[in-house]
Amino acid sequence: MFGYVLRRLLRRVLTALWREDRGWSLEQLPTALIEHTLTQFGQQPDAVRVREALREEEQRFRGLLERGRKVLARFEPGRPLSEEDLVFLHETHGLPRELVTELLA
Repeated sequence: MFGYVLRRLLRRVLTALWREDRGWSLEQLPTALIEHTLTQFGQQPDAVRVREALREEEQRFRGLLERGRKVLARFEPGRPLSEEDLVFLHETHGLPRELVTELLA
């Protein structure tokens, strides 16, 4: 449902939220905020649909993180990743550089 840029933005927000508390979810956004934002962009206020889309994206991102941790566990601990490693992780596993950095931290 989301385009590439919006998906990246949502994932960056989730990364920041989860750094503070792994229990945070975008589904917790206030209904009034969702409806106001939709109205501002000329969309029908349908908070239920937005929450469903956010939940699905969050689940996909959690899955990516889980797979990403497993893939990164195969690399030698403590060794910095090369540019070639980072390109491989992004192209093969969908792990952008920023996310790999977060996972390794």
